[in-house]
Parts: sequence; C-alpha cells; structure tokens
Amino acid sequence: MQLKPVYAALLSCAVAALSFAACGSQQLPEEQLPEGQTPGQQTETQQESLSGEGASDGDASAVLSIDCADMAEALRSQLGFQDEMSAVEPAVFYALYALEEGTADSGAMIASTGATAEEIAVIHAASAETVSVVEDAVAGRIQSQRDGFEDYMPAELDKLSQPVIVTSGQYVVCVVSDDNDAAKSAIETYLLQSAQ
Repeated sequence: MQLKPVYAALLSCAVAALSFAACGSQQLPEEQLPEGQTPGQQTETQQESLSGEGASDGDASAVLSIDCADMAEALRSQLGFQDEMSAVEPAVFYALYALEEGTADSGAMIASTGATAEEIAVIHAASAETVSVVEDAVAGRIQSQRDGFEDYMPAELDKLSQPVIVTSGQYVVCVVSDDNDAAKSAIETYLLQSAQ
C-alpha cells in the first residue's frame, strides 16, 4: 500500500477543515474555561508582568497587556506570507496544538490553507507553571508539521527548521514564515508597545 495517496487525502481533509474555519474571537470552548470563569470574562485583556524573556529591551516592571487574537492579526498584517492566511476556530487550534484544559486560558491561531507551513500562534499560559507545557506543545506542533510536510512539500521544511518562538511572561508566540528576522522584530515590537 502506498502511503502518499493516503497521506495526501488526510492532508486534504485537514486543509478543508481549516479553510472552513470562521474568523472571530479566539476563546476557549466553554467546557475548557477555568472554574468560575464565564465566556464573557475571557474577552478581557490578559495582563502579565513582562519578564524580558524573548524581548531584548523589555522592562521587567512594565505591565504586558495582550489580546491574543489582536496580536495574531497584527502579525498577519505586518508580515508577508505566500499563502492566504485565516483565523482558525479555537477547538481546532487547541486540538492541533494538543493543549489540554487548564494549560492555556486564551490563544489565537492564523494558518495557511495547507499549501504552505506558514502559521501564527499566540498563546497565554494559564499560569507560570504551565508556560513550559505550552512551549512543549508549540514544539510538538512544529514537529508534527515537519513530519507532515517532509514528503508532501519538502521545500516547506526550511521554514519549519527554525520557526520564531518567543516567550514573554506567560505568553508564547510562534511564527512560521519565510522571514524570521521580520517576524522576530514584529513580535518584539508588539510586546514592547503592549508593555507601555
């Protein structure tokens, strides 16, 4: 049995699912909200001290205020992508990143149609203790993409070999694009402006 046609069919299904994902607020499904939190509370901007990790000029005493969906959209508009990029439904996003309940309390993902490996993810860990779990989830997603594109579109492996991953406080941001320098600069600029 040849695996390439089966693999291509599975990838086509995934692309179809992503292309039908509606744009909108990137919130956890209600059943995954932390105990006592309502869906309306989730839309409030998260605030966290800027630890300086991943941001070269961060002031540790500054307050970091980020809406994950807004940051993801800002990165999409600032960076050049080869493929059409669209927001991914929260349930799909959390499944693709294998994020379990209680690991992250908000996040947003903007992905390509599947023709490229291009992707943006902005995730707020539920606590300082779960930041490393979120970082591991991001690393797992990148490895999954490498495995998927290895036979499908090997040219995309260059993007996946060195994705831009920045951790600042409880936020983890990942960008897979052709221009790592621009991605890193855009992330750091957004983080610094949000801390002011």
